[in-house]
Amino acid sequence: MTERELLELIATQVGTLTKDVTEIKKDLAGVKTDLDEVKTDLDEVKTDLDEVKTDLGEVKTDLDEVKTDLDEVKTDLDEVKIRVIRIENDHGLKLNALFDGYKQNAEKLDRIEKAVAKHEETLLTKVK
Repeated sequence: MTERELLELIATQVGTLTKDVTEIKKDLAGVKTDLDEVKTDLDEVKTDLDEVKTDLGEVKTDLDEVKTDLDEVKTDLDEVKIRVIRIENDHGLKLNALFDGYKQNAEKLDRIEKAVAKHEETLLTKVK
């Protein structure tokens, strides 16, 4: 192999290497672009996750408020149950007293009726 052939071979190889390096640079530029897009997407995902985290914090706060409100409602309901029981008991006693009064009035009317009937009988017997 002559010097010229050697130089031509080297020149060819250098040309091939230059071409390969150029293609690699193009590919790397594409990879860099893809990586930039991935980074942007990851930043968006991070932002979305931060928003979800914030929203979950708000939901937790709202849930705690609902639990507090539910506890208050349960307490109020227990108080209402106690009051209703007391009212039913008081009304039951009052109704019993009222019925006893009606019963006494009915008995009194029966006695008065008997007495009036006796007096009527006596009057009728004396009038005849």
